[in-house]
Amino acid sequence: MRRFKLTQTDLLPGCREIAVEGELDLSVSAQLDSAIYEFRGALVRINFARCQFIDSSVISTLVRADRRMKGEARRILVIAPSGQVLRLLAVTGLIAAAS
Repeated sequence: MRRFKLTQTDLLPGCREIAVEGELDLSVSAQLDSAIYEFRGALVRINFARCQFIDSSVISTLVRADRRMKGEARRILVIAPSGQVLRLLAVTGLIAAAS
């Protein structure tokens, strides 16, 4: 398993991508929450392409962030979930399951 790492990249003015690598669980989910919260732009993309595992604390972080951002006319977008991440996001109804 890869070690946990967050990388933040400003793609365009008002748009940031947060790439997650490794395992994202309760012990580090606050780091993702802080990264989302600290960016004040209109769109935050969370890239899970290199993330092998998330737990329910991450689901809670994403739901809270989405609600907060919608209230501020901003958006959060999850991109490239694979494996376990895709399954958990689909099971919880946060994304549509791929067919």
